Amino acid sequence: MVKKGRVKRRKRAVRVRRARARKAGHTGIDENFEHFIEELGVHHKHIAEKHHATRDWWYGTFGVVGPLLGASIGMICVAIVAFILSMVYAVTGTPFISLLSAFLNINLPVFLLVFLVLNYLKHIYLSHERLYYIVKPIKVAFGIAVAFWLLAWVMQFAGMQAGSIQLMSASLAIMGSLTNIFFGFLVLGYIVALVKRERDLYGKRAF
Repeated sequence: MVKKGRVKRRKRAVRVRRARARKAGHTGIDENFEHFIEELGVHHKHIAEKHHATRDWWYGTFGVVGPLLGASIGMICVAIVAFILSMVYAVTGTPFISLLSAFLNINLPVFLLVFLVLNYLKHIYLSHERLYYIVKPIKVAFGIAVAFWLLAWVMQFAGMQAGSIQLMSASLAIMGSLTNIFFGFLVLGYIVALVKRERDLYGKRAF
């Protein structure tokens, strides 16, 4: 009920600003564009509030078991994607699809481990506010490194399919740089976290 009240107040504020804009003589395209931006902002905040409420409910209900359940669901989703790809391969006979499907099936335990690490890191910084600026950059850097790892394998399979030495060489270069990618984004993440922390502390002092 409280969140619905907030949304109603925001919409009411939008209508008030529109009325003021009309009185000030802002009409036509400018007014429509301004209204669109304001409505977009209201919907974005509403979606963000729903996401936070769902996240709080999940971790509040399942506690430390929540990340394990989330990782299991993630692994099941990967298995479903692998199965769908195998069905597509049965119809199309494309080697690239077959390689992707086999890769996902073989690495299901790896994906489970990845989901566990990401989910428990998230659980830690959500449960312990003081650790947010320490753990969040680790989670982000790890996630980005995993994304590059997946990209490297996709490029490898695409290079094998197309017979492209350039793609396969680029894939090997990315795989050989995963450690550097992780630590590079980790340092960048800590810089961003430090700036954000100082900004948050300054904001608290200001009020």
